[in-house]
Amino acid sequence: MPESEHQQVIDDLIKERQLIQSSASRFIKFVKNFNNTNNIRNLSTRLADFRPVLDKFNKVQFEIDLKSNEEDEALRDAFESEYYDAIARAEEILEHGTMQSSSNATDIKLPTINLPNFNGSYTDWSPFYESFRSLIHENNNLEKIQKLHYLRSCLGAEARRTIDTLAVSADSYDTAWRLLKERYQNKRLIVQHHIHGLFNLPQITKPSPSSLRDLTDKLNAHLESLKSQNLEVEKWDAMIIYLIASKFDTQTKGEWETKLTSNELPSLQDMKSFLIQKCQTLESIEFATSSTPQCVHPTKPKPTEAPKRFNTASSLCIKCKESHFLHQCPEFLQLNPNARYDDVRNFKLCVNCLKRGHDAKACQSRACKTCGKRHHTTLHFPKRETASGSNIEEFPDNKQLESQNICETFFRETHERTPKGRFVVKLPFKNNPPSVGPTRPMAIKQFKRLETRFAANEQLHLEYDNFLKEYLQLKHMEIVGSDELFTSAAYYLPHHPIIKQSSFTTKTRVVFNASFKAGGGELSLNDNLFTGPNLQKDIFSLLLKCRVHKILLSADITKMFRQILVHPQDRDYLRIVYRDNPNTSIKTYRLKTVTYGLNCAPFLAMLCLHELAHQFANSKPRACDAIANAFYMDDLLIGANSIEEASILRDDLINILAQGGLELCKWASNCVAVLPQSNRGGNATTVSKDVFKTVKAYVALFVCLAMKAIHLELVGDYTAESFKNCLKRMMARRGIVGNLYSDNGTNFVRTDRELKETNISWHFIPPHSPHMGGIWEAGVKSCKHHFKRIVGNALLRYEELYTLLTLIESCLNSRPITPMSNDPHDLEALTPGHFLIGAPLTAPLEPNLED
Repeated sequence: MPESEHQQVIDDLIKERQLIQSSASRFIKFVKNFNNTNNIRNLSTRLADFRPVLDKFNKVQFEIDLKSNEEDEALRDAFESEYYDAIARAEEILEHGTMQSSSNATDIKLPTINLPNFNGSYTDWSPFYESFRSLIHENNNLEKIQKLHYLRSCLGAEARRTIDTLAVSADSYDTAWRLLKERYQNKRLIVQHHIHGLFNLPQITKPSPSSLRDLTDKLNAHLESLKSQNLEVEKWDAMIIYLIASKFDTQTKGEWETKLTSNELPSLQDMKSFLIQKCQTLESIEFATSSTPQCVHPTKPKPTEAPKRFNTASSLCIKCKESHFLHQCPEFLQLNPNARYDDVRNFKLCVNCLKRGHDAKACQSRACKTCGKRHHTTLHFPKRETASGSNIEEFPDNKQLESQNICETFFRETHERTPKGRFVVKLPFKNNPPSVGPTRPMAIKQFKRLETRFAANEQLHLEYDNFLKEYLQLKHMEIVGSDELFTSAAYYLPHHPIIKQSSFTTKTRVVFNASFKAGGGELSLNDNLFTGPNLQKDIFSLLLKCRVHKILLSADITKMFRQILVHPQDRDYLRIVYRDNPNTSIKTYRLKTVTYGLNCAPFLAMLCLHELAHQFANSKPRACDAIANAFYMDDLLIGANSIEEASILRDDLINILAQGGLELCKWASNCVAVLPQSNRGGNATTVSKDVFKTVKAYVALFVCLAMKAIHLELVGDYTAESFKNCLKRMMARRGIVGNLYSDNGTNFVRTDRELKETNISWHFIPPHSPHMGGIWEAGVKSCKHHFKRIVGNALLRYEELYTLLTLIESCLNSRPITPMSNDPHDLEALTPGHFLIGAPLTAPLEPNLED
C-alpha cells in the first residue's frame, strides 16, 4: 500500500476516535450537570447507549496503534478513567432517584419515633440502652453535640445527676455515655432488681382480666430481661410457678389446682396458658354482663332513710382514674405496703375498706384476712420471724443498693496508682467535708487512760510501742507538724491494744476506733463513711470449692490494709496521738494507709484485689479468677490438680499481687513441692509458738489380790480405747489375767464388752461403793502419797512421768507382807518383789564375797 493511502487510513481512524470521544464527552457533561429527578428515564436510556462506547474506542485505538506503530497509553488511560467515573455517577443517580421516587410514591406519613426515657431504674436500663444505642449512639449522621442533647433529654432527674457536672460540648458525649454505662450497666444489680420484681409481683385480691394480664405482663418482662442477662430462666419453672400461684386469690388458686390432673411438675408454659384462658373467660363474662340490658325499677326511699344517690363515677380508681376500685389498681398493688399506706392517708380514705366518708372505727367492712386487724389486706405488712421469736417487718430497700453502687463508682473514679503500683484510695464520705466535731481532747484523755494501763504492764507497753514504731519505720504514718495541728478539719482516732497469744507474727496489735463520737450530737468517722457492699465470698463455699482439687494451697497477704495508701487529702481524718514516755509531750501522727477500724476498709481492700484481677484478666485468667473469687479478706485458698498447674498458679498470683504492692506469705499446702522456696521448712523455725502444751494424763493401778503386787501404767486419756491399750501393756509384762475387779467406770464397762471373747471374767462392785474395793483404793492412796511429795506442782514430760511411776511401783512392791521365818534374828520380810524377782525390788546390790 502506498504511503499516502496508509496515512489516509490513519487519519480516518483518528477522526473516528474523535467522534467517539465527542459522544462520550456529551454524556459525561450530561451526567455532571444532571439535577432533575424527573429525567431518570432519559438518563437510563443514555446510559444504555453509552456502555458500548469503551469497546468502540478500544477497537479504533487498537487499529491506530497497529498502523502508526505508536502507542498512546496516556490517552487510553484518561478515556477509561472518565468513562468509568461517568458510569458510576450515572448508576448512583439512578439508584438514588429510584429510592426517592419509590418513597414519594407512598403517600403514608409514618409516626415519629419517640426516644425512650430513663429515670434511673435498673429494670429500665436494658431496654433504654438498646433503643438509644440503635437510634442515636450508632447513628453516624448525627454530631456528638446532637447525641449529647438527645441523651440529656431522655434522662430523668435521678439519672441526669450522673452527667450534670459535664460541660455541654461535643467532647462530653463519650464521657457521659461511659459514666452512664459504668453506673447502670451493672449485671449484678440489674439481676437483683428483676428477681426482686419477680418476688413482688402484684397480688390478685379479686380475679379480673386487667389484674391477671398485669401479672402476666410483669412476669414476662422480668423473665425476658433476665434472659437477656444470659441466665437460664428456663430451669426456674418450679420456682416461678410457686411465686405466681402465691399471688392468686383463693378462687384462682383453686382453679389452678383443679387443672393439675397428675403428680408431675407443671411447666411455666402450662401456667401461662392457664392465665391466658382465665383472662379470656373473664373478659367474655364481663362483655356478656355489660351488653345485657337490665331493667331497673326505682323504688321510693323509706321515710326514715335518706335517699341514696347512685354515683356512676364511684368505681373510678382514685389513683389512676381507671374503671376499677383502688384495691384492684395495678399501680397501687405494685407499691410496697408502706407506700400504699401513705397513699391511703394522702387520699383521706378509710384504712379498712379504702373508701371515703368514714374512718376505720366506724367501718362495717371485714378486717385484714391475714392478721385480722382493722386495716385492708393490701395494707398488711409482711413479717418474718427471727430465731429469737421476734417479728421483723420486711420492706424492699433500694437505698442500700444505691449506696453500694455509689461506693463502687466512687472507687473507680478516684483511685490512683503510685509508680510502684500501690493503690491510693479516697475515703467514701457521705458528705464532704464530713461533720465530726472536735475529737482531739477526748482522744488525748483516752490515751492517758491507756498510759495508766501501760504503767501496770511493762511488757504490754513495750509491744505496743514496737508496733507503732514499726508503723513509723514502714512509713505507714507520719508526724504532724505543730504548724499543721489546727490548719484543717481533722478527726483523731482513739486506739487500744488487742492481744492474741496464738498469733504467729504479732501478739499485740493496735486497733483504731473510728466509731468514736465527739459528743454533742456529732457523728463519728464511720457514720460519715459509706460502708460499701460486702464483696467477701462465703467461707463455706470457698472451702467446698477447693476440696474438689488434688492439691491445696493457702496463703496470706502481708499487712493487707497497710499496703493500700489513703489519698493525702483524707489523711487528716486519720490522726492519732501518742508518746512513748509519759515525761515527754504528746505528739500527733497522721496515718497514711487504710486503717483497722474503718467500716469501709474491707470494701476498699477487696476492690483493690478486684481491680488487679480485672487488669490482668486477659493475660492470666486462671490467677485473676482466683484473686476475684478465692480470697476471704486477706486469706487465699485455692487448689489445682497437678504440681505443674499449682506452681504456675502460685507464680502468677505472686506476680500479679506484686504489681499492686501486695505480698503473699504464710504459704501452706498438702504438697511441699508447690510451696515457694522461702516457705519450705519454715514452720520448724517458729520458736515463739508454745508447742509443748500442757496436757492431762491418768494413772491406771493394777493390784494382785494374791500377793499384793502393784503395777502402774500411764494413760493418755479417760477413753475405753486408751484403757484397752493400757491393759494390753500390763498383760504383756505380767501375764494374762483370768479375773478382773473394778468399779463401774464407763471405760471399764465398754472394755469388758470388747473382751468377752478372751475368756477374761470382769467383776464390778456395786455402784457408789468404793469401800468394797478397799485393796486398790489403798494402793491409790499409797501411790498418791509418793507422787505428791516428789512432784509437787512441777510439770513433767512423758518420759519423766513414766520413769517416776516405775520408781513408785518399785517402792510399793518392796513393802513387807510378813516375816520370812519365825527366827527373831531373821530380819528379812516377804515382799511382793520376792514373787517377781526373788528379792525386794529396792534391795541394794551386794558384793560377791566369794571373790
